Amino acid sequence: MTVAIGVAVSEALVLAADSRTTYGNFKGFPRIASDCTNKICRLTDRVGVATAGWAMLSSRTVHSLAVEFASTRNTSETIEDVLPEFLNYFEHLYDRHTQAGIDKPVDPGMCAIKFIIAGYDTQGVGRLKLCDIPGRRCIDICSTARPGPVWIGQTDVICRLVNGYDPSIDLSRLNESARNELQGSSLVIYWARMNPQDAVDFAHFAIRTTIEVQRFADGIAKDPGSFPGVGAPSTSRSSRPVALRGWPTKSFTENDETDEHCQRPEHCRRFLGSRFLHARAASELGDNDVW
Repeated sequence: MTVAIGVAVSEALVLAADSRTTYGNFKGFPRIASDCTNKICRLTDRVGVATAGWAMLSSRTVHSLAVEFASTRNTSETIEDVLPEFLNYFEHLYDRHTQAGIDKPVDPGMCAIKFIIAGYDTQGVGRLKLCDIPGRRCIDICSTARPGPVWIGQTDVICRLVNGYDPSIDLSRLNESARNELQGSSLVIYWARMNPQDAVDFAHFAIRTTIEVQRFADGIAKDPGSFPGVGAPSTSRSSRPVALRGWPTKSFTENDETDEHCQRPEHCRRFLGSRFLHARAASELGDNDVW
């Protein structure tokens, strides 16, 4: 299980995810497979992806397959260049996996893997897209021109926090007055006013809050019984929020390490022409956290 978040603000695109992978053992009990799972991958200098859902296809992790795909791409490619072939690649891998009988295909209309694709187009606009495998369904959610968030996975805690009610509530069954009352309880968040560090901080906060709520809560009153599927070690490798900016305004060398636009340079590292901002103290960053 997973929670992954994308946030688009005018200056950057942010991706974040927890690090936990779970599975059901032979007796049907949920188990933690790893608290060090990579769920975010850079595909090119201008495109990144976060994943939720099935963690493996044909005995390979989804992250390793995404890295393999990225190795075939030109680093300057935009989201228009990458997205169709990325979805075709994973659709083929899913078909091969299910046809081999490793897992049953998901029911029609359902998805096995969800992706948040973050990337810049040829016009320099950063976009967040929500994509499903199988089916290669893909929809635009928000952009640097139309800021906002998207989240996938175990999102009930975030939905309660931001929207003001549990996502299991079927609004269509409520009368108009009750529906308006619930929808009127959502938080007012001015995404367009956020800078990249704000977006990173929000993503980190939302994931940490999910982890802590799952630590204490065992489902909800009408549906008790749950499992803490979102998590990570106490060393705070829980979320790897990264902010991607396309079209740098100045040239850099590979030895440059800080981003002059980050409010807290000690929290930042950059990679080539795109900059990836980490919202944790430098002392908490491991070698694998700096791309």
